[in-house]
Amino acid sequence: MYYKKYIPILFLLASILFSCGKGETFPSIPAITFVSFTPNQDSAQFVFSFTDGEGDIGLNDADTAKPFDYNCFIRYYEKTDGVFNEVIPAIPFNYRIPYVNKGRARPTQGEVKISVNPYYYNPFSDNDTIRLDLYIVDRALNKSNTISTPELLKPR
Repeated sequence: MYYKKYIPILFLLASILFSCGKGETFPSIPAITFVSFTPNQDSAQFVFSFTDGEGDIGLNDADTAKPFDYNCFIRYYEKTDGVFNEVIPAIPFNYRIPYVNKGRARPTQGEVKISVNPYYYNPFSDNDTIRLDLYIVDRALNKSNTISTPELLKPR
């Protein structure tokens, strides 16, 4: 008889657990979507959203050796005679996204803001039109799709 007073609590807990359901699921390969690219004089902010089935996006502070030294990569292109050609900058646009789900494998989605600086363009080039492509890599080394900025005119 003593246990009867716990039945409503158990029922409430069970209904909460089962009402949560399985939630959203995403593929194990990260997917990214362009949100915005905002130039700020010489630097810029690149914003994108992501989904990942395991949520293994990001690096810990201790992750410094390849292949875990960077997990966000931006490729730089200049337009010449109507065609975009990749230009390898002296200092690559490689970035580190911090660890998202510490120790939990679960479907994850979010938004990342990257500050591209000190320059988001090659100030020494005569080409005036550029584009940046971006992709990420998760901890299982799955490479996402690639997103691109629209064509950008370099500041004068």
